[in-house]
Amino acid sequence: MKDRIRKIERIRQVQQHMHRVAELRMSGLENSRRINQSEQLDLISALNEDSSLQGLFVDATARRLKSLAHQGDQIATECLAQRTVVIERGLQLKRTEKTCDRLKEHDRRETEKRELQNILEQIISRSHKLPAS
Repeated sequence: MKDRIRKIERIRQVQQHMHRVAELRMSGLENSRRINQSEQLDLISALNEDSSLQGLFVDATARRLKSLAHQGDQIATECLAQRTVVIERGLQLKRTEKTCDRLKEHDRRETEKRELQNILEQIISRSHKLPAS
């Protein structure tokens, strides 16, 4: 039983690590999404400004804005997929934790049963050893 508990505990630790990695990746994607949106807003603001040199950079700015929009769509798709991974990893972790808790509880009960049995056997053996009066 101790081996099973040790193995499931190791599995729980690995799944906990995988869940943290998935959350960190999700955080990185969210950060990339915010940066992308900020860059898009900056370019839109630049296009809306009245500047004598603006006409020279309109084509380049529009291409960059289109590129950022495409990247933003890719990041949004990755965010959705990663969110699913985070949820699945979390569910796996919870299931493993419950299994680990059940095994530990079962082991605790078995240990208590053995201890109680030993106590009862000691009491019975003492009562047989008492001299008859």
